[in-house]
Amino acid sequence: MFTALTFLFLLLSVLAIITLIIGLIKPGKVIRFGNKKTRGLVILIFLPVLFISFILTGVFANKSITPEERAAIDKKRTEEKVLKEKQEQEKSEKEKEEQEIKAKEEKKAAEEKRRQEEAQKQEEQRKLEEAQKQEEQRKLEEAQKQEEQRKQQEVQKQQESTSKSTISNSGANESFSNCTELRKKYPNGVPSSHPAYSAKLDRDKDGFACEKN
Repeated sequence: MFTALTFLFLLLSVLAIITLIIGLIKPGKVIRFGNKKTRGLVILIFLPVLFISFILTGVFANKSITPEERAAIDKKRTEEKVLKEKQEQEKSEKEKEEQEIKAKEEKKAAEEKRRQEEAQKQEEQRKLEEAQKQEEQRKLEEAQKQEEQRKQQEVQKQQESTSKSTISNSGANESFSNCTELRKKYPNGVPSSHPAYSAKLDRDKDGFACEKN
């Protein structure tokens, strides 16, 4: 019974919609009485009929459902609600997990960047210290080299001084009995400042012994 009434009011709703559309286009086609055949009158008559038929269709549709069908519908709705809540929860958990993974990746990337920057700073510091050590070593070697050169110059000066002293001493010990012997070693003769000079060999007393005439 309720199913038949539901179908009847549903059919009435469809007819009301069709009549309302036709009446809005040509009011005279649906209003056969009275002198006023306007669109406002069509709306005033058929729009309430449409609403009432829709409401009655819903009412009798609910009453036409058996308790078993109602229980099945409620169960299905409950299952759909639970499924929807579960899906939303899974979605929320998935988004939360993705956010945690993203946060971990960002933290890891930041940590890796920090380590790289720290390693780069350490490498730059190491290179700077190495350059400073090399510069200090170069200066030390340069100072040692200069010190060695200074010592060599001092030794050379001492050797030259010793050599001159030896020559002077050896010259001071030289003695010649005549000009012939002296010219064998000093062909041009020797001045009075020379150790080999002897007054007896300077016959003309000009301060130069055994000079060539």
